[in-house]
Amino acid sequence: MTQAILHNSVRGSKLVRFLSEYENSNIEVSHKNFAQRLGLLVDLSDSVTLSESLRAIPKMASKATDSLTKVGCDDLVQEFLKQRSIVLKSILKSFDFNAVFIQFKLPTPQADTSIADAINFDQYQRFYLLHQSELDFKTEKIRALVRKVISEHSLNLAQLAELDKTFSQSMVIHTRKRFSVIPKLLETRFEQLYSNYCETFKESTTVDKPLYWINENGWLTQFYSEMQQILLAEFEVRLQPIVGLVEAYNEEIEKKI
Repeated sequence: MTQAILHNSVRGSKLVRFLSEYENSNIEVSHKNFAQRLGLLVDLSDSVTLSESLRAIPKMASKATDSLTKVGCDDLVQEFLKQRSIVLKSILKSFDFNAVFIQFKLPTPQADTSIADAINFDQYQRFYLLHQSELDFKTEKIRALVRKVISEHSLNLAQLAELDKTFSQSMVIHTRKRFSVIPKLLETRFEQLYSNYCETFKESTTVDKPLYWINENGWLTQFYSEMQQILLAEFEVRLQPIVGLVEAYNEEIEKKI
């Protein structure tokens, strides 16, 4: 039941599907020689850190006791879903034109906004990058919380938490580098949508205004929608390692039932 909840709420493949639809995205996923390719991402210093972590794990056995904290599996899942919901609501709210007291305000054209200012992608890129930075911080905070909870349950889970912590630190630069590609693809998509709009609008006798672009069927409204969906999908990808930890915890609980 717990695993069903987690799988139904998190589908990391959405991000790949969204970005694969963009022209010239060159998004390709291959599982061939995964271990070898993964090894190339870990440099010498990371390997040393990981090795030291592995050597330290057996010493944890002598510190384990029967009085380790027991936290209900449902409690951990509910806390995970609660924290996930908070972030999701924050993302959705930031795309609401009428929202107030929001951390990141969506750049939207006003009555006096010029076309040149409205098509300056820097503002949209800044908006997405701020969200990425916040997702990076929030997901790591959730991940650390889950690691703490599971490490207090059993030696096996304490070992898993230690490995996850070390591996997370080793992969942080690579992870950020990969996610940094997304704003660039969004810029290409932004330019494509605007170009398509210009081709259609050039036959019109109406004076163009950026306010028209955020109508229900406006091209900028479409871009907002796509940017939101990609941001939500990115968040789900970032949650995948945490889902793995929670599921491992669930399996450990079920073994003892």
